[in-house]
Amino acid sequence: MTILFSDNFESYSDSTIPAGWQYYNGATSQWLVRDVPSIATNGTKVLTSPGSSDGTPVEFVGIANRTQVEYEFRQKAAISGGNAYFISLAHTNNIAAGTGDFNYRALIRGTPSSVTCDISPFILGSLLGTVATNTRSMSIASGDVIGIRYRVDGVNVSVWIWNTSTETMPASPMVTWADTASRPGGHFGAYWTNGGAVLLGLDQFSISDVASGGGGGVDASAPGATITGTSTISGGSSTGGSGATGAFAFD
Repeated sequence: MTILFSDNFESYSDSTIPAGWQYYNGATSQWLVRDVPSIATNGTKVLTSPGSSDGTPVEFVGIANRTQVEYEFRQKAAISGGNAYFISLAHTNNIAAGTGDFNYRALIRGTPSSVTCDISPFILGSLLGTVATNTRSMSIASGDVIGIRYRVDGVNVSVWIWNTSTETMPASPMVTWADTASRPGGHFGAYWTNGGAVLLGLDQFSISDVASGGGGGVDASAPGATITGTSTISGGSSTGGSGATGAFAFD
C-alpha cells in the first residue's frame, strides 16, 4: 500500500483553509480547519464548515486524479432527533466538466441502531438515482468514532462504514457497485445536509493507491500532511451528516 496523502489537520491555524481543498467549482472553500476538541477524533482540530446551516460540497485536489484509489477518514458520531448524522462523500471529476463527467456519490444516513449507504451517481450530468444500497445494524452513541472507507478500483466502487469504538472494520464492504463503463481519474469530494442540526468534523483523512496494494488507510496521528502526488492547491473543511439522504452534484 502506498499512502499518497494523509492529514489530521493539527498543523493548521484555526479558521484556515488547508492546502489542496476547494469549493466544488474551484472557488475558495467554505470548509475550514477549526479547533473543536469535542468533534475531533485525533488531537483537537478537524475539517468542518463554519455556521450552523447545511454546507456546500468540497473537493480535495491536492494530488493527481486517479482511477484506482482509496479514501478513508474518521468522524465523531452525532445523534439528534433520533437520527445519526454522517458526512457523505464521493469520487468525482466534475471539476473538469468534460465528456467524462461523473460523480460516484455515497450518501450516508442512520439512526442510533443502524447505518444506511446509498450509492447514487451522476454520469455525464444525469442522475442515475440509487443504484446500490444497504443498511447495516450498528449501535451508535454520541461521541463514538466512525470509520468510513471508500475504494474505487476501475469501474468498481466499495464502501465500508463501521464504529471503531465498538468493532473492527468488517472484512467485506457494506455496499458495492460497478459502473458500466470506464471513467477518467477522479478525486475526493464531501458534503453534508442536516439542516444545521449538528456539527460534524472530518478527521484523520488519508488517500491510498489501490494499484500499489491499497487497502488499509492510515491513522494520521502525526501533525501536518504527507503528500507524495502531484499537487494542485486550494482550500476546505467539513461538517455535517445526513439524517435524511443528502444530495449533492458538484455541478
